[in-house]
Amino acid sequence: MLIKHFALSLSLALFVLTGCESTDPGSGSSSSEPMGNNFSGHVAVLPSEVLSYLPQNYAYICPMVNEATADELIQEGYLVAPEDLVANALAANGESLRRQIQSSDPKVMAKGVSDLIWKLNDETKVEMLIVPQILEQSVTLKSPYNGHSWGGVSREFHVNGDRGGEQILQVDTASVIMGAYNKFGQAVYFGQGGMDFLENATRAGDHLYLSPKLSGQIPTVYVQDAVAKALARWQMEAPVSMSGRDYQR
Repeated sequence: MLIKHFALSLSLALFVLTGCESTDPGSGSSSSEPMGNNFSGHVAVLPSEVLSYLPQNYAYICPMVNEATADELIQEGYLVAPEDLVANALAANGESLRRQIQSSDPKVMAKGVSDLIWKLNDETKVEMLIVPQILEQSVTLKSPYNGHSWGGVSREFHVNGDRGGEQILQVDTASVIMGAYNKFGQAVYFGQGGMDFLENATRAGDHLYLSPKLSGQIPTVYVQDAVAKALARWQMEAPVSMSGRDYQR
């Protein structure tokens, strides 16, 4: 359970360091000083693989989160830096920036975020880095296993075969935490969106057995919903002064 909650603990630590006000994690959190209309809307998105805390068999979720994040931002009028620019910056110098951002020390992570933004700013007008974190968390389900609500969503839990019995289940879920960081590595926003259950259940005899969901079993719309909820309050509080679907280098 430690690794499942590592990213959330790191997020909370960054809130303390940067003076962010905390609200309901399901609805997002923001700084006490809104960015206002001076924010031009130029952003970059950190690949979710960098801060995904899911087991490797769920790696297929990361590209879905990356695509949904870019699409959501573009749809709302933000100018999103090309993925290759971010990937190249992370890969430079033996992936030193990637290692900094993955650090468990919030100050080291903040410096890595700041350095990445400034590096991108040499070629672009990026002012903000959007940082997705994908979390795994166990929830308890009791018969009749109708479902569960978390991160602003409600999801049904499907059982293959007869639901029967009164077995209590511990089922893993996935959520997206979205952070927005400025050029100085300061976190100005955090929001959370629930995604889906990570496991299926099958009844065999008197028992229910859990198995990991495979690629294609988590609906794309659930990923899009999680990303939209995680970014919703930031989009309201960081209005852009320009819009467009094509990023200009």
